[in-house]
Amino acid sequence: MWLDIKNLKPETAELIFNRISTLLANKNFKTSNVLIETKYPEALQLFKKAGYKTSYYLPTQLFKLKKTQLEAKIKTINTYLALDKNLAISSSYE
Repeated sequence: MWLDIKNLKPETAELIFNRISTLLANKNFKTSNVLIETKYPEALQLFKKAGYKTSYYLPTQLFKLKKTQLEAKIKTINTYLALDKNLAISSSYE
């Protein structure tokens, strides 16, 4: 199951984690069969520790950024990926 959670941010992570985990536990659904996606990878730690698969939704329209802005974004993306070798990435087709 793939869950694209728009409001999953560090400040909402625990609440969302508890709600999703309770729902899945009530249905005997394995966390390892669930991918949690968000634009805020720092919010994924609780999910990762509980056995969920996680995905970082990359910033959109990177192609519109100026070179220095793009380089800064790429550096940030690389940092997130280096911190979590199992973090998947996803993106729009634009």
